[in-house]
Amino acid sequence: MLIEEQSQKLADSNAQLEQYARTVSHDLKEPLRMVNSYVQLLQRKYKDVFDEQANEYMYFAVDGTNRMTKIIKDLLVYAKFEAKAKEQPAALIDLNVIVKGVLNNLHLRIKENDAQIIVADLPTIKAKPTQMLQLFQNIISNALKYRKQAVIPMVKVTTEKQHDKWCIAIKDNGTGIPEKYLEEVFVPFKRLVAKGEIEGSGIGLATCKKIIEHHKGHIWVESVEGEGATFYFTLPLTNEIVLPTNGILLNTQN
Repeated sequence: MLIEEQSQKLADSNAQLEQYARTVSHDLKEPLRMVNSYVQLLQRKYKDVFDEQANEYMYFAVDGTNRMTKIIKDLLVYAKFEAKAKEQPAALIDLNVIVKGVLNNLHLRIKENDAQIIVADLPTIKAKPTQMLQLFQNIISNALKYRKQAVIPMVKVTTEKQHDKWCIAIKDNGTGIPEKYLEEVFVPFKRLVAKGEIEGSGIGLATCKKIIEHHKGHIWVESVEGEGATFYFTLPLTNEIVLPTNGILLNTQN
């Protein structure tokens, strides 16, 4: 009974969080849009009148409102995770197919960076396909974003069977993460680089943590600054009969 009560309290809390995020999103988007529009009007009409410094101020104002709009959007997506998680049922999925879809989605970025992606044979598990695609895509995309200059990005995806679970590792040769920040990377909106250096709002890894927890697993990262990072996560084994893969929507973008 206690477990049921706790589950209900958690569901109520998530519903309140989603409603709050929806309200905040609605209330903030319109004034931000207005500020953005009028500053851009000033830019277009008075660009030749204002001096270089004034034009720079307007550029920062527009950039700031754009970033805030993106953060609000990501906050709403993050808050709605639990509700969306219930919409799609779990199914037996081949993670090789999921990763193939991720690589298709990231094809242009991989090509632009001459990146090497090495993927070991992955298992078939019972999980939610869209969430698994989002999980792998967020981590691999981060590996490409946080690459080292003048170094060809390399990402290796491996797996190991451990008693009642699979442990999957995604290793890169990028910039790495300082030891003191290894726990903070999964905190929503926590970014470890200066604003503007690398695109993003800091919601990707927080979402990965939610996905793994939703699938009764665990996620963590090991890294040495300057020597790349390895993200590990566990997923339960399935005792169900594995049927041939009939195809999954591979081009789902988040």
